Amino acid sequence: MSDQVKLTVRMPDTLHDRLRRRAQDSQRSLNREINDLLWNALAQPPIESERGAVERVLAGSGLWTPLQPISGGDDRSIDEMDHREIRERLDGSAPLSETVMDERGPR
Repeated sequence: MSDQVKLTVRMPDTLHDRLRRRAQDSQRSLNREINDLLWNALAQPPIESERGAVERVLAGSGLWTPLQPISGGDDRSIDEMDHREIRERLDGSAPLSETVMDERGPR
């Protein structure tokens, strides 16, 4: 049994030409060049999204806390619910302004 997989990849002609030229310049086969590029790309840490960076900085400074799942019912996150479901879950809850004032305490 082989420890390699043969893979067919579709790509634009221009990309193939760039890869072929790059392989020729480094005196390697196209296959070796593509493998090295893929291994190097996978060795890099994933790129953090702008939203992720903002959340990390705000959470680290104590200015933001991620929302916790709404209690009750199933365990779906709020991102998986539509507006109607969210309104039903929050029905009877205190207004957000009251919650914020309670958390701040007396001035």
